[in-house]
Amino acid sequence: MKTLKKAFLFLLALELVFVIHEYGHYTEFVKRDIPVQEFSIGIGPAIYQYRRVDNLTISLRWIPIMAYVASTEEGDKKQMASSFVDKLLISSAGVRNNLLSGVSVVLVLNLISWRRGLINGEVLITRIIGYPLKIFYMFALFFLDSLTFRKFSLGKNCKLYSGLISPPKVVKAFISLSFLIGCLNFMPFYPLDGGRTFIEIISYILDQSSLLIVQTVSKFALYFFLFGYGVSEMEFADYDELVE
Repeated sequence: MKTLKKAFLFLLALELVFVIHEYGHYTEFVKRDIPVQEFSIGIGPAIYQYRRVDNLTISLRWIPIMAYVASTEEGDKKQMASSFVDKLLISSAGVRNNLLSGVSVVLVLNLISWRRGLINGEVLITRIIGYPLKIFYMFALFFLDSLTFRKFSLGKNCKLYSGLISPPKVVKAFISLSFLIGCLNFMPFYPLDGGRTFIEIISYILDQSSLLIVQTVSKFALYFFLFGYGVSEMEFADYDELVE
């Protein structure tokens, strides 16, 4: 029973991370008047669907391991015709949401820690200012680690701290998954969000056949990173910090 509860809470945290990610894409679509036909929570057969007056269908599906936003055919064409900046903002919106939500929860833990007298105000202010920037620094280190086959493990000892507060496991899972999903999608591997941006950039200098080759190589690079060298050491937060 305890194992089932842990599995349920993990899936709940994972699905929430995916929903937050896809909601970022959805908000950017709406800002640019790109028609969206479905916002799905989960994948697979539908359990429940609700169609709004604006023709957006909100779906709840059986397999809670993903979420997605599907634009209409007209929306696809409008997105393809968008400027490079608009495409970049759309593709990076999910990453933005994940990293911001993960950092926000960590900073809330630090705020609670400060209120309890576990850390001082100077430490709190330093983290509020520095942690959002530190995420990108950590991402760069993990990416370099993957390129060097973890020879140096640069990112392993670079973490965020909560200030002597150990949150519930579901909150820990949400923080870790937010950073993990966000940073992974920032990688320049197709078909991740960063990979789509990378392909968009090089499409200005390569023909279609060359782009297909780059996409294929990029997919293999993604699998190499996921299963070979990157993910296993991507730990972002420490909850057992000594008082500073």
